[in-house]
Amino acid sequence: MWGFLEEDPQRFSALTIRSFGEAENLIRSQGPHWIGQAATLNALHGLVTITRIVKAATRRFERRTSAAAPANESGAEPWADSIVAYVLACSSVLAALTPLANGRTPSARLENVAAWAHWSKSYALQAYHLSKKLELLMSAQPAKAISLSDEDDLVLAEAGLDSYAEMLHQDDQP
Repeated sequence: MWGFLEEDPQRFSALTIRSFGEAENLIRSQGPHWIGQAATLNALHGLVTITRIVKAATRRFERRTSAAAPANESGAEPWADSIVAYVLACSSVLAALTPLANGRTPSARLENVAAWAHWSKSYALQAYHLSKKLELLMSAQPAKAISLSDEDDLVLAEAGLDSYAEMLHQDDQP
């Protein structure tokens, strides 16, 4: 996986980001009805986290620095394993939601699909942690406090998600 990123980071990014967008649309439209709000949020959280990792990894490999290889080679294998585990869990969710979106019955039980959505979030968080250890993602302190403009922002701030939102915003900057 690391070699593929080194070889062509733009192709990897284009493929994954486009497919992540399509997956997000499917999960948002079908998830709440079929697997419930909690499982839908778990699947979306995992998707956002993996998207962030892919963007950071792509930017890192586009720079082509000598530091592109992980500082700790032993950390690359668990990182790749967690991403593969995420893809398998998320793909299982998508494979079940796709027939439902088309009016067909999936082969999986909906309870299992909800469990896979939870697993996808867990594997994405593991990949996130390992990405930070490999220094693909850098922890950044916000330069200023996030301004709260409406009631939704206040709810997020009380839940401690304002710093997470700021980090996501910083990752989207060139």
